[in-house]
Amino acid sequence: MEVKIDSKCDVFFESKHLSAHASPTTTLKTDLVLSFGGDTAKPLVVNKCVLVDTGGSERDSATVSSTAWTFTDGANYSEAVQTVEVTITANYTIAKVRLYAGTTLYFEYTLPSTISVTSGSKVRVTMTIRVTGTLSHTAGGTLVEIGFLGGALRNGVLKRFLTGEFRGQKVEQLYLYSGGVYVTMITGTVSTDTTNLRAISSFSYTPTTSVTIDEYQYHSPQVTFIYVKIQSITLSGGVTHTWSLTIQF
Repeated sequence: MEVKIDSKCDVFFESKHLSAHASPTTTLKTDLVLSFGGDTAKPLVVNKCVLVDTGGSERDSATVSSTAWTFTDGANYSEAVQTVEVTITANYTIAKVRLYAGTTLYFEYTLPSTISVTSGSKVRVTMTIRVTGTLSHTAGGTLVEIGFLGGALRNGVLKRFLTGEFRGQKVEQLYLYSGGVYVTMITGTVSTDTTNLRAISSFSYTPTTSVTIDEYQYHSPQVTFIYVKIQSITLSGGVTHTWSLTIQF
């Protein structure tokens, strides 16, 4: 599972409208990896939007609310949008916008041109953050269908750093099914690799007798992430069978 995060910032002042995109900082990616490894304090929650002038100095800011995001889900993406209003306290020229979680920088947008603002005026900033997931199948069995289950990217990724929900949730459960009927649940282990920005969930299962399956699902305790439907296969009794899920940022 490859996760990509793209963020867009729209800045409105009088008749001017500028847009800029930004990738997440390595700090945010690292914090997300740690969160998938079980760290309940990571990532931090985005709570401030800051305007930066042409000299690189941070000027006026607005609070970003963890409860004001509007979420939209698609087949392989989830998107969050929030608009804030910044009151200008001096005359200066805006060149960048930054999003912080406390004092930790998570996004920095460089505007395609500058905007000169005046004391007492208002600047409106709309933040759009989209998480896209790409899935691949390498385990045994012929793939029939693979996909994200409802809310997987919203609850599994976005809300970790926008609302603080689901932080520390490890993808440590694997559910096996046959013909839509639950067979068993396997508890796995999760390792983190902050150098390569990935978390790896590993599972092994040794049935006492042969078991037939045609679907498996990766879960955290509160979020169902991914389903994989395959042509029916038999897991031989007394043999250890393994699965793994890599979440790559």
